Amino acid sequence: MPRIMRSAAVAVAFGSATVLLTTCRLDELISPPPVGPLTTSIAQVIDSAAVGSIEQRVITIELAIPGERDVSWTAARAGTGAWLSLRAASGAASDSLTVALSPANLPIGIYQDTILLKVGGGASGPTELPVRFTIHPCSVVDISPGTVVTDSVTEASCAGPRRANRFAAVFGFEAAAGDSVSVLMTSPDFDAYLVLDSTTKVAAPPLVEADHCQGADSDPCLIYVPLPDSGRYFVGATTAHERETGEFNLQLSLPRAPSVPSYLGQFTEEETNKVFDGGIGALSPIGVIGSPAKAKKEHGRIYIEELASALVDYINSR
Repeated sequence: MPRIMRSAAVAVAFGSATVLLTTCRLDELISPPPVGPLTTSIAQVIDSAAVGSIEQRVITIELAIPGERDVSWTAARAGTGAWLSLRAASGAASDSLTVALSPANLPIGIYQDTILLKVGGGASGPTELPVRFTIHPCSVVDISPGTVVTDSVTEASCAGPRRANRFAAVFGFEAAAGDSVSVLMTSPDFDAYLVLDSTTKVAAPPLVEADHCQGADSDPCLIYVPLPDSGRYFVGATTAHERETGEFNLQLSLPRAPSVPSYLGQFTEEETNKVFDGGIGALSPIGVIGSPAKAKKEHGRIYIEELASALVDYINSR
């Protein structure tokens, strides 16, 4: 708007001098320019979350009004998706806007909307702030056999494979056909649950899963699970009950090599009483490599063929 000053000249005489005064009317003062568009500290809201998680993603956006004018502003969503919410839909002067993105119940995909910011009394249209929210599958952390992992499941964790409403951490490892693997999981915070599979997809049942360890009412374990194919396998460390969170320890291992045998001995079936050369026990004797305690730890089996005569020089017998 062009500047226009209307004035009235009044001559006042002071003795021999004449002073020219200029007067202005308030209703004729220059009007301020219209308020320009509101500006934001970021050009676009971009964030992501794991599928099955429920923790909201909260972003604060700084707003600025040109000239720091004391005017109001309003914010509104262009779309209707419940995943996007505004903590405050209006304010005054330069301020901040808090946006919340909720991943709860959203399947994997990309979700988009626009926030419309309008300044009160402004001559320009609203400022458009695009929003892009991505829901991604469970992230996989690579581990190697012999690894002990300390981690946690939280409300920001993904839902466990085939375990709806149960948060999980997923670990991946490589194995060859015919390998076997053992997995042990412990947690001081929740009832732990293990899932072992060759895929993270839910179309088929898992390879194996466990809530306990070999029938005992304890933290879960998987002992010497045979792996049918070469390739990548996945361990889901999750919870037995819905919405549980907390820390856990996970140990992944392959079968260990047996200890070197120290000697060949003969023991009764109880594996405690030794049968000496040529001796006859109340029960049929069996052979054990090493001490009885070590033999039990090796989980080995030895098949003995009954002989017509007693063993001689048994330390070298085959």
